[in-house]
Amino acid sequence: MVQIYPGTSQVAQNRRNFTNPEYELEKLREISDEDVVKILGHKAPGEEYKSVHPPLDEMDEPDDSVRELVAPIDGAKAGDRIRYIQFVDSMYFAPAQPFLRARSYLCRFRGIDT
Repeated sequence: MVQIYPGTSQVAQNRRNFTNPEYELEKLREISDEDVVKILGHKAPGEEYKSVHPPLDEMDEPDDSVRELVAPIDGAKAGDRIRYIQFVDSMYFAPAQPFLRARSYLCRFRGIDT
């Protein structure tokens, strides 16, 4: 395997495992969607997301071949706004740095855009 992170510490090994597509990640916990909504504070539980644009069906967008290939998710179709997303993947129970998370996605999922 290509050595992506130098060092012999446990943290260095965890980072190599995190970006290695052959290493199976362990699921530590299950968090319900309702709890995620409470934690992130995008909206009150049961409240609709705030909109930033009209539904995509009502917008007059120019023709684009990518729009034909990639179907938008339900929230994007409705114009929902998400302020931020926090990932809490850990290397000793701390949030993974954004560059490591992006590198992990690029190594594990072919063709992903981060």
